[in-house]
Amino acid sequence: MVLKQTESAFRRQGDIVAGKAGTRQDYEAAEAAYGIAQTDIAALDAQIEGATVNVRNARTELTYTQITAPIGGTVVAIVTKQGQTVISSQTAPTIVRLADLGTMSVKARVSEADIGRLKPGMSVLLSTLAQPNRRYETTLKTIDPAPDQIAIEANASTQAGGANASSTENPAVYFNARFEIANADGALKPLMTALVSFILEEAKDAVLVPAAAVERTGPRQGRLRILGRDGRPEERSVRTGLSNGAQLQVLEGVAPGEVVIIADPRDGASFANSRKRS
Repeated sequence: MVLKQTESAFRRQGDIVAGKAGTRQDYEAAEAAYGIAQTDIAALDAQIEGATVNVRNARTELTYTQITAPIGGTVVAIVTKQGQTVISSQTAPTIVRLADLGTMSVKARVSEADIGRLKPGMSVLLSTLAQPNRRYETTLKTIDPAPDQIAIEANASTQAGGANASSTENPAVYFNARFEIANADGALKPLMTALVSFILEEAKDAVLVPAAAVERTGPRQGRLRILGRDGRPEERSVRTGLSNGAQLQVLEGVAPGEVVIIADPRDGASFANSRKRS
């Protein structure tokens, strides 16, 4: 407002002097007042700019007093204790550890003898010690291209100044097979021990018998004893299929529900029913 008033007065005095109706002294006074007003405005603009910078810096400093989580999740560990001094000038300190427990990432160690039988996309079954009767199903996502020993030995070699820091000759080699499991109810916890089974082959409507009951006589061939209708042992030749180690699929020779003899009756036999699994 002051700048506009002095500018109007200056222009008016210019018109008056041009019309020879005013004095040169009045014109110069109006010109000086206009220049002073411009200088004052420039100084005020500089003050505003400085105040804006101060506000911006204050807001930045304020953010240092706030802890913002980079992701949404659950606090699984508190690293920094109450009252502890943390310095964030160089590296961001770790205050807490967060984890998204809605989906659990599983890393299963697989022996080098078995890793060649696995491939991404195959079915995976998982159970935990906490809930051994609950089975989770998913698919294999990835297989690490190299075992963990490479990174471990590289770190050990660096710490040892390049010398061979390995203290174990010919250690067992394991590869990590990775997959994810939905954990909506939170039953799975970080670092839980799990029993993992990879489904190499599947058979629908299979007749299963205890593997210990079958005596192998050739590839996919064997014989076992069943309890006949008269209560006497009866030997059967069978054609076998898939096996999970504890149970064996019988393709021919035994019907679902027949009683299979696991040991010799004269030695105190135990029995098991053959059953059909869908």
